[in-house]
Amino acid sequence: MPFVVKYSGGPEYKKYGVHNGSRCRLKAWQLDEKDEANLHLHDGEEFIFLEAMPKNLYIELEKPLTEPYPNLPENWFPMKPVET
Repeated sequence: MPFVVKYSGGPEYKKYGVHNGSRCRLKAWQLDEKDEANLHLHDGEEFIFLEAMPKNLYIELEKPLTEPYPNLPENWFPMKPVET
């Protein structure tokens, strides 16, 4: 799923070259423990409503990162949720 980074706060974003306006694709996510534990209750359902924000959204940037993120595929970056 394509999207554009709108909030790139924090030193980790700058370190890896992820900035506001960076174009990317959503590749994967890491569910919160509550949703992970309840996943088996929704086996075979087309849609699942989450109780909490995912822990991470894994995006693949169109432009190369300034350095590879450890333990992730090339140009992947873990975006953590921001509370406002």
